This record gives sequence, C-alpha cells and structure tokens, in this order.
Amino acid sequence: MLEIIFLVRFVRHLSKLAKSKGRSGGWGGLGVALWLGGEVTGFIVGGLADAGAGAYLVALLFAAFGAFAAHFIVKALRPANEMMQ
Repeated sequence: MLEIIFLVRFVRHLSKLAKSKGRSGGWGGLGVALWLGGEVTGFIVGGLADAGAGAYLVALLFAAFGAFAAHFIVKALRPANEMMQ
C-alpha cells in the first residue's frame, strides 16, 4: 500500500517537474516504468542470490535506484523552448 501511495505522489512530482520545463506530463510514466523495472530486476537478482525473504529488500533497493534515475532524467531535461533554437 505504501508503495502505491509513493508511486502516485512520485508520478505527480515528475509530471509537475516536466510541465515546469514546458514538457508533457507523461514523463511521470518514466518513474513508474523505472520503479517497476527495478523492482522486477531486483527480485530476480535477489532470487538468484538465494536471498530468500531478503529478495524483497533487494527488489526495493533496485526500485529506489530506478526512482532516483527517473528523477534525475526528468530534472536534466532542457526546457522545451530551448529545443527550438
């Protein structure tokens, strides 16, 4: 449940950040994609490492890394009006 609340707030944050740069709010979807991709990858890595219940913790660490990556990607976007020049 906490993950869902975090993801909703995170997507809103990324969308607001992208819109402030004149970009589409759809950039918020990048946060969900990288979070879920990181979580699945982390769960696979944790499972292969035979971490047992710790595989979920590994999955959360990978998901957090994906969230940080999405945030920095959206933050690094140039404003849309600079793209035309």
